[in-house]
Amino acid sequence: IVYYHKENGSDQSHFIPKDKLPYDNSKNPDKVKILYTYKWDKLKSSLFLNYTHEYTKLMATNETKTYNYYNKDARKTIYSSVPVYDYVKHESTKTVDLSFIYDTSIFKKKLSFKIDINNALNEKAKLSHSIKTYQAGRQFWIEANYLF
Repeated sequence: IVYYHKENGSDQSHFIPKDKLPYDNSKNPDKVKILYTYKWDKLKSSLFLNYTHEYTKLMATNETKTYNYYNKDARKTIYSSVPVYDYVKHESTKTVDLSFIYDTSIFKKKLSFKIDINNALNEKAKLSHSIKTYQAGRQFWIEANYLF
């Protein structure tokens, strides 16, 4: 059982079985990615500009509601805390990713080094609720390849 807030601030919020929550079709928000690559002699740099359009998603919030029902076998009222599900608006986000690849040769074999900086400006998505969600901040990835 969960407590479900209907969309658009409707007063028709109520307790329902979790499997009866409406289908959420917001799993794939609209995204645009622009890539610019420039190559100098042995160094290749890439700039990625990413945009994710705002979307609304049905999610469990940090809130709970008390659900009570009468248990005939125990002959008493049972109280339990259940999660509140609500539509959470995710504001549009813009991020910048950078990539640098340096290619060289050692003993006639290819050697390359790569540095990726994801979310270089350390942008975080803004939500309409104070929900605890994992959001990756700035990330650095370093890679070395040797082909023999």
